[in-house]
Amino acid sequence: MTISVVGLGKVGSSMLAAFASRGFKGVGLDVNNDLVRKINDKEAPFNEPNLAEFLKKHKKDISATSSYQQAIQQSEISFVIVPTPSDKNGGFSSQFVEQAAQEIGKVFNNKFNYHLVVIVSTLLPKIVETKILPILEKESGKKCGQDFGLCYSPLFIALGNVIDNILNPDFVLVGEYDKKSGNLLEDFYKKVVVNKAPIVRMNIINAELTKIAVNSYITMKITFANMLGEICENLPGADIDNITEAIGQDLRIGKKYLKAGLGFGGPCFPRDNIALSSFSKTIQVAPILFSATDSVNRTQTNRIVKRILSSGNIAKVALLGLAYKTGTSVTEQSQGMEIAQKFLKLNKEVKVYDPFIHDADYLKGLVVTKSVDECIKGVDCIIVALPYPEFNKISEKLGNNNPIIYDCWRILDQKLFRGEATYFATGLADSILLNLNTLKKQKIVVCGAGGFIGGHMVADLVNKGYQNITAVDIKPIDCWNQYFANIENLQLDLRDKRACEAALKKAFMIYNFAADMGGMAFIESNKARCMINVLINTHLLQAAVKNKVKYNTQKQHLPNLPPLKETDAYPAFPEDGYGWEKLFSERLCKNFFDDFGLETRVARYHNIYGPFGTHDGRRAKAPAAICRKVAEAKITGNHKVEIWGDGKQTRSFTFIDDCIKGTNKIMFSDIQEPVNLGSSEKVTINQLVDITEKIAGIKLKRNYNLGAPKGVYGRNSDNTLIKKHLGWEPSTKLVEGIEKTYKWIYEQIRT
Repeated sequence: MTISVVGLGKVGSSMLAAFASRGFKGVGLDVNNDLVRKINDKEAPFNEPNLAEFLKKHKKDISATSSYQQAIQQSEISFVIVPTPSDKNGGFSSQFVEQAAQEIGKVFNNKFNYHLVVIVSTLLPKIVETKILPILEKESGKKCGQDFGLCYSPLFIALGNVIDNILNPDFVLVGEYDKKSGNLLEDFYKKVVVNKAPIVRMNIINAELTKIAVNSYITMKITFANMLGEICENLPGADIDNITEAIGQDLRIGKKYLKAGLGFGGPCFPRDNIALSSFSKTIQVAPILFSATDSVNRTQTNRIVKRILSSGNIAKVALLGLAYKTGTSVTEQSQGMEIAQKFLKLNKEVKVYDPFIHDADYLKGLVVTKSVDECIKGVDCIIVALPYPEFNKISEKLGNNNPIIYDCWRILDQKLFRGEATYFATGLADSILLNLNTLKKQKIVVCGAGGFIGGHMVADLVNKGYQNITAVDIKPIDCWNQYFANIENLQLDLRDKRACEAALKKAFMIYNFAADMGGMAFIESNKARCMINVLINTHLLQAAVKNKVKYNTQKQHLPNLPPLKETDAYPAFPEDGYGWEKLFSERLCKNFFDDFGLETRVARYHNIYGPFGTHDGRRAKAPAAICRKVAEAKITGNHKVEIWGDGKQTRSFTFIDDCIKGTNKIMFSDIQEPVNLGSSEKVTINQLVDITEKIAGIKLKRNYNLGAPKGVYGRNSDNTLIKKHLGWEPSTKLVEGIEKTYKWIYEQIRT
């Protein structure tokens, strides 16, 4: 059997290819000569899955023409799939279907075999029998049901899946003029449909109403989910996905299209809903439900734009996903496009990226980019408008500009943005931990701020624009490693309970780096002093409970048995004094959570190093001490270096930038248990010296002091847990970190 397809647009071309894949010869017909040429050259005129492949694979069975005479005479069934644009009243214009019917009818004058005409284009009820049928009979001079057949059989497809939807439909709708027409079309579809979907037969007027009713019902379902989503956005603790997942379990409702996100768009859904509303008015039925669906859908983009603008100052916007849905380049009635246009009207710069859209000619005013990285670079706001998997990793690419993220489909892991960016999502209420602009106004206390790590944490908070920082340390302020005049700086002894209560007054969140400690030389000879640090944690935890704050204790942890897993600390053989205090404080944090609900996070640091750290005396740690010794050797010309131990001890050293980043990731995570924060790059002390010598450009004679404190013989961080929870681990290479550290220490010594 040979079929003809009148209209070679996205759907018509795909129909021709799909039918050929099932063994039917097909002739395509279109007045557009370029489309005809492409089909004959077996070139896909549109970007639809399988279209190009099927055109080439079944090229012997596919041809195209602009001649009705040629197409109709060669075929036995003609499928008419031409545009039915919306008219001024919101209905469908049948102009092009009528023109096709005229031409087909004229060919019937000279055709004596029975021929079935199948109208696929979406039409309003009564149109086929009151307009199309009379034209066919008039132009042909023949009688429908006797000389030719007529059916109305619209498709239920989505662009980006047209061929698959044709071959594997949920059901096939056949509106028949008479039984003979219906039988012929049903027999045809049984050979086309792969999944043996049910074929539903009815009269033509019922089929016309069924087609438009299906799409209208789907739009109502989408809008219902979006209205529930808006309720959730104003109801802290509510989660739209939990709700719709439960609702969808009811077989009377089902899960399809029940997902809050952007409103519906594209060439079918919006206009079909409006058309049904328009038609209802013509038969004196008030289209209250259809009109409400359309009205609510039109509010979605305004609501999203308003929510974004209320969260901060925005000059540059990145929009990921511009088409009306995934898998297509069609931007007709696209809500993503509508959002982009709204920001353009507000004089914002709008960068866009869509994997299916590369032509910028019709996207006036928009900056079309070629990748996610290019699109999000340097912007103030990122809107995820379509749920493409490649958008899932943007948390790893944000840099330091702390943008606003709006996740229309909740495809991102919101925990990854805590403390890094302001995160909003359709269907989720705003959270203070996810609204960076709100969080920046809360009081953040950094204990031990005069020290190495604490000073870097304060610097990070200041650089990110936090506006209410309190820095606390026991040392005189003029002795702090880093000092910032525009924040509150307090000299307090946090071993005193009253000092802790004063520091934490009205605090929202605290970081505790305060401890009387240092390198192995200090730890091994000051066990009692290290144990007394437990007072700091005890009193801070008590003050935190009193002030209802989020508490984060960051601990350097150095027990034995390499590599160190979190579970290896129990049963414990920790460093005497220092190690026992850390384990005790960890348990204390757990107990305060269990007893008082106090949110605590514990990070086990592994040999943190970097600029602004102690590099001289018994408190200096290995990287800083080695950098100092090498720098002194270079400056003095005495090319010797003393190494404690035999130099074969193994360690992993963590650069301060990774430490600060990891600390914040842990702080804003849901990890209740202690977690390692350290590099997994293991080196010997000798290799550490090798790296530093190369950076300094000198070679030193090494003297090994076997009697000096040297700590455990081997240690590096097991990062299984942090990678599992955060999908992240420290990544700065030792050579990069030591180069920055050495340069800073060298300048300190030289000057």
